[in-house]
Amino acid sequence: MSRATFRFHGELDALLAAWRRGQPQGAACAEHASLKHAIESLGVPHTEIGRVRVDGREATLDDAVTDGSIVDVLPAAPGADGPLRFLADAHLGALARRLRLLGQQEFRRCAGCGRVYWPGSHWRRLSALVAAFRAGA
Repeated sequence: MSRATFRFHGELDALLAAWRRGQPQGAACAEHASLKHAIESLGVPHTEIGRVRVDGREATLDDAVTDGSIVDVLPAAPGADGPLRFLADAHLGALARRLRLLGQQEFRRCAGCGRVYWPGSHWRRLSALVAAFRAGA
């Protein structure tokens, strides 16, 4: 069993359970567990991670958790290393609740890819573009 302390930076802290936020997370991990597995077990999807440092040194998600280490988990920079990514399905419930509090009530699922989305400003703009294209075709 390896025990490490995880510190989540930036918006990654918001992906943790409410009682875990704003503080370092001590976690016991199976021997040879990867950083990816340990981080996801705390509630942060690997798709939201930009960089990982173990005891101040750059690491990869495939590296094993080492006993007594301090792991800093930094968020992905939007657009820095590829397309923007979305939260894992496990976080959609919390996101939907927060969006409803902000007045967003309508959610849809794409028939092609199955992803959940809501009709925001981009949706309106793209719908108008598709309608104009269809009208001209």
